[in-house]
Amino acid sequence: MPRRIPGDGPDATDARLTAHTSDEGGVLEEIMASASSDIRLARRNQVFETALADSTGQLLPADRREVEAAITYLGDRYKVDEICVIRASGLEAARWVGGKGVAPVADLSPDERQNNPAVLPTLPLADDSFTSRSRTSHRIRIAG
Repeated sequence: MPRRIPGDGPDATDARLTAHTSDEGGVLEEIMASASSDIRLARRNQVFETALADSTGQLLPADRREVEAAITYLGDRYKVDEICVIRASGLEAARWVGGKGVAPVADLSPDERQNNPAVLPTLPLADDSFTSRSRTSHRIRIAG
């Protein structure tokens, strides 16, 4: 039978776990704040404005190349899992996935409002808004 270390019962273990989780959450919060600032700055890249203004549906080929280059840079820079450009209509105009790269147009969703629980809460936000729904779920709206 293992020996119990004094003061190392379930309460002490829970306290250490809570402290560790809080520390990690704080680090994540700092990373997200820094990333949101840089992403909001990157959103001011005229590439996004031009691409979204040039068509109301899928991006034009020349615009797509520019947008995909921009989201690839952001994804690589921040080592995120996924970056999507989603129009207010729900149309997924571009997607980059870590380890896979940009998604082909045929794989993009015609309406992310139904498939992605993060989309609807961000639609009413102004462009460049940053919102945090929990310590581990952050949404940044970078395009209208």
